[in-house]
Amino acid sequence: MNVIDTFERDIIGGQYVRSFDNEINKASQKTGIPTELIAAVIRHESSAIERRIFISDCLADSVEFVQVIIRLQTGRDASIGIGQMQIGTARLLEQTRYVEKGDSHTIINLLNESKAVEYIAGYLHLILTY
Repeated sequence: MNVIDTFERDIIGGQYVRSFDNEINKASQKTGIPTELIAAVIRHESSAIERRIFISDCLADSVEFVQVIIRLQTGRDASIGIGQMQIGTARLLEQTRYVEKGDSHTIINLLNESKAVEYIAGYLHLILTY
């Protein structure tokens, strides 16, 4: 990755991090994971190619949703949302109660940016305490 790509990634990721301060703080309090660690994952992972090409959240989510449908039909997993979490990993977090799924489908939860913060914190909690 060259310097220009890194700069572009940091701008996009940094915008997301600042917009999720409340969600990050809540997830940190709930899981004990430092806010800086949750924010670092969002900053890095929200710069996925879909989000660099399609700056609009709605358009990026639409592209990722189509990617999910195609990959699942071919028997492969897909990484989606601001945390670029694989659907299988998210389902594991739900089954092991590291996150509360609620009434929405896992894919919808991962594309819901506020809810995705909970999945990111839940996953960090799982890997740091396992």
